[in-house]
Amino acid sequence: MKVHIRTIIIVIAAAVFAFSGYKIISNLSERKEAENAYADIASQAVLVVTPAAESNTGSGATPSAETSSEVDINNPPISVNFEMLKKQNSNVAGWLYCAGTPINYPVVRCDDSADYSYYESHTFSGKKNSSGSIFTDYRNTDLFNDYNSILYGHSMKNGTMFAYMLRYTNQDFYNSHKYLWLLTETDIYRVDIIGAINVDGNAEEYVIPKNKAELDTLISAFVSGSPFRSDVNIASVEKTIMFSTCAYNGEERRIIVLGSLMKINKDIDKSF
Repeated sequence: MKVHIRTIIIVIAAAVFAFSGYKIISNLSERKEAENAYADIASQAVLVVTPAAESNTGSGATPSAETSSEVDINNPPISVNFEMLKKQNSNVAGWLYCAGTPINYPVVRCDDSADYSYYESHTFSGKKNSSGSIFTDYRNTDLFNDYNSILYGHSMKNGTMFAYMLRYTNQDFYNSHKYLWLLTETDIYRVDIIGAINVDGNAEEYVIPKNKAELDTLISAFVSGSPFRSDVNIASVEKTIMFSTCAYNGEERRIIVLGSLMKINKDIDKSF
């Protein structure tokens, strides 16, 4: 009887081990599939137009400094073919880019809360995948014109999607990555990073301010709680954008990175 029980335990343990191994391999394969899919979209839809941006080489990229001597902060380092993107997903809202990181992704518009669950588990092209998409808050009815816009994305273990947002926890990373770029079909925005905070998933900071006074209150919370000091002139900020992702330091914890959304008055590159 003891031998029989021992055999059953061994069989169960082997089955659990085999299933765990299968899940690990399956998850790694799925992440790689999404990484390749987004890299393929970027190769077709994005044209790097400044040498300084060429350091964006994927999940293994080594962050490079973005000092004023290397980057023209009034000219976007990329141009985007939105006609091609709209053929893949008519809900494309923009393209987000940060040199020296894997952040080089299309942004999808969410029209209601039901869209969240879909884009949390589907890529831009509509394929089911745990990497999901970068997507907007459905409450942003006037996209990128509200006092605050909110973008959500997963923090993937392979460094893709919004995983690099977790690095805005020290001064050195901020110093090398002060700017992101958000391009839409009609507008160009430079995102000047203000601060980052670690919050609960239902934190009061997830807000769309109704006026400048409420926006200033929101900005103050990030300035006081941020682990790094930004050189953004807070008094001049008129609109902001948030990047939210899982923090992995507790159940339902999130990192939110806040930036000033600066519209650049320049013609859209139609070279595609």
